[in-house]
Amino acid sequence: MNYLAHCCLVPATPEALAGSLLGDVIHGPDLSHLPAEIERAVRLHRFVDRWTDEHPENLAARSLFKPPLRRFAGIIIDMAYDHFLARNFAALEDRNLLAFSAQVYAALHQYQSLAPARGQARLRYIIDTDLLNQYWHWPSVQKALRGIGSRFSRPTPLTTHVDEITPLLPTLDEHFQRFYPALKIEAAKQWHKLGA
Repeated sequence: MNYLAHCCLVPATPEALAGSLLGDVIHGPDLSHLPAEIERAVRLHRFVDRWTDEHPENLAARSLFKPPLRRFAGIIIDMAYDHFLARNFAALEDRNLLAFSAQVYAALHQYQSLAPARGQARLRYIIDTDLLNQYWHWPSVQKALRGIGSRFSRPTPLTTHVDEITPLLPTLDEHFQRFYPALKIEAAKQWHKLGA
């Protein structure tokens, strides 16, 4: 899952929201330097990434991609799922995307200093570009995928074949609609376990 989904899987407290995204930029097993709820959210982030990668819906979604995009299927699916979540946010989350994004950005601003310097830059980018709201627009997601592709030392299909993803969106959305409710249930169970 990508940024927006990770934020939706934790309670809407500043610590949990920040931790849900710090999980992408803080690495290593020792999280003892983090406040308890942030550590819990980082651990949930890692659990969600593993659980998502192994879920049958996502394995089936990955099979939609042929070379040369297959190697990047995980990244593409994560970002497409955030697109579907943003497009259906009120129905799936029973809250407003703009207001929720503002809440996430405030939490990131408050706790971004817990991230290493490179991670802080990524968190500032999320805030400065209003990235969570940008997921609503598929062209913004395509632009982000091209940006990811350009970070590699060699040209990648993410910079040259992104338009080939668009015809797959209806099928990817079907996978997302079956997967996301199961993810929410599993994440809630894991959040409870991590707090026990």
